[in-house]
This record gives sequence, structure tokens and C-alpha cells, in this order.
Amino acid sequence: MTRKEFESIMATYKKGTYISMMWETITNNGRKVSKGVVRFTNIEVKTNKQGDDYVVARITKNNKQITHVTYFNAQGEEIEKGEYEANNKNYNITDFFAKHLENIIQLG
Repeated sequence: MTRKEFESIMATYKKGTYISMMWETITNNGRKVSKGVVRFTNIEVKTNKQGDDYVVARITKNNKQITHVTYFNAQGEEIEKGEYEANNKNYNITDFFAKHLENIIQLG
């Protein structure tokens, strides 16, 4: 997703509104695609030192809105969670997480 696409979508939402988002996490040993409900308490697009645009999202604490994740190996074949975690570092998101705009697949 580009900065312009993100800003045009977020222009229709109020700050703090829950929104459906699909994003991917890419590693050397594969990737995972996640889909869940997030909230943007600050819709400002930020830029890191490397020049990558990113946003900070907050996960929902509602147990009925669980994030669904699909795991893939380096060849693009779907694999199980255990196999993915055996080859990749596991991150535990407790409240906020940052995501590069280029890794956001779908918003809204």
C-alpha cells in the first residue's frame, strides 16, 4: 500500500475507529499473512531512518475478533504455525505494533 492510498482510506475514518486490516510479515525463511481488527489512535504516517513509511496500530482486546494468520515457507507453500516458528523469530504483540505501509495488503 502506498502512502497516498493509506491516507485516502483513513480520511473516511475517525481517529480511534476499529478497522479491518490484512498485513504480511516477511522473513528470510518465509512469510505470514495476518488479518484482524486494529485501531489507529494516530493516523500519521511516519518515516524511519531508512526512508520506509510506517504506521502504528493497536490490536483489539476483544476475544471475538481474533487475528487469523496463514503461514508460508520460503517457496510460498502454506505450512503449519509450528513449522514456521521453528525457523523464524516469534514476536508477541501485546498492545501496539508498527507496520510498514508496503506490507499492508488491505485496509477497511
